[in-house]
Amino acid sequence: MQPGDPILTKTEWMAVAVALHDVSNCGCGSASDRTGVARRLVAPLQRWLGAGPALPLADPRLEAVRRFICASSTTGQASPEETERLEQFGFNAAQIQALSLLVH
Repeated sequence: MQPGDPILTKTEWMAVAVALHDVSNCGCGSASDRTGVARRLVAPLQRWLGAGPALPLADPRLEAVRRFICASSTTGQASPEETERLEQFGFNAAQIQALSLLVH
């Protein structure tokens, strides 16, 4: 694999699949995105209905992929913050471009 190749690992593709599932179920926001009061008010109802916001992935690198896909699908363009986060985890420009194409 060359440094500029848009190749993802199997686990990165799994994170993409999780993100696309979250997008299709309108559950991209994580539980930590809500304010304290809103979280306390909504959490019991969500537990009762068996629904709720997506939980973050345990691996921060994979969570960066999930957040990028979710943010890009919500806004229709790659989020600069999420793009920077992917770069910090070592994703190259070709990989980031490939990920952004998945949601457009």
